[in-house]
Amino acid sequence: HRGRLPGQPPFLVTQCTKIDSVSGQEFNLPPPKVLVREECRERWGEYVCDGRRPISEIYPEFSDFDFSEVLHDEDVYYTEERESDEHCCARAQGFLEWLNRSPRSA
Repeated sequence: HRGRLPGQPPFLVTQCTKIDSVSGQEFNLPPPKVLVREECRERWGEYVCDGRRPISEIYPEFSDFDFSEVLHDEDVYYTEERESDEHCCARAQGFLEWLNRSPRSA
């Protein structure tokens, strides 16, 4: 990937150059949109670092991300109480089930 900054993942490069394997011609592709899902995050609660900022505050820094499936601007899931192991595992399993059903997975 040309022009990638150190520490910048390839999928966040603003434009990727690909080479057609048949013609050898170069063409540019935009990076994919990263879909943000609430259930795909660290354990909720107790520690301030496990909360998130409001989407309205995050969006300007991550405008190439798709926040359309995040229902609340504020972090309604952060509490003073730590999320249980059982709930965290159920949330992760729910995300994986959603991912397997998603047409984006194909």
